[in-house]
Amino acid sequence: MVHVTQGLSYTTFRELNTEPDRIETTRADVWADFISLKTLAILDVLENGDSPEGNTGALRNRELALFNDVVWPMMKMRPNYFIPFERDFEAKRVLSLLVLGVLLESMSKCNGNELVDESVFVNWRPGKTALFIWYGQTGLLGRRSIAVPDNSLELIVAAIKGGRHDEAYDRVRALPLPTGTELEEFCRRSVP
Repeated sequence: MVHVTQGLSYTTFRELNTEPDRIETTRADVWADFISLKTLAILDVLENGDSPEGNTGALRNRELALFNDVVWPMMKMRPNYFIPFERDFEAKRVLSLLVLGVLLESMSKCNGNELVDESVFVNWRPGKTALFIWYGQTGLLGRRSIAVPDNSLELIVAAIKGGRHDEAYDRVRALPLPTGTELEEFCRRSVP
């Protein structure tokens, strides 16, 4: 349903999946993951009798709880029928989810009203030491790169592909990611 609302018919999505890097369908998958997480969080907050509007903390905490209780266990399943990890485009989807999880964690530790309001997609080029972060899929607020220590990305990708999820998550936590309200500004600065 989410891919249909993105304007991707089943036929179009299957056709895009024939591209070698599958970047477009991977971005669509990451967007669908984010929309699903956000929708479940809103429904949970509404079910508790709260309004998501003006209750940023409850919504943010629910997103983090859902990430920890639903998304993270699904990623750790072996064999994983939802997201196999053996190919680079699958590792990009998992890495995008891990970055989202770290951002949700960092925002939950601050007392502000920050929320991740857009999906977060990450990409990299093999052999390079930059991680590209897209914040937003519809308006494409922007893409920024962050410099990462040598071979950090290779170690994260190897951990993802090897099913060493906790190691991958710890390595993502060590990256110099923008946090809180920095994220939107971080990406907006790249838009001319």
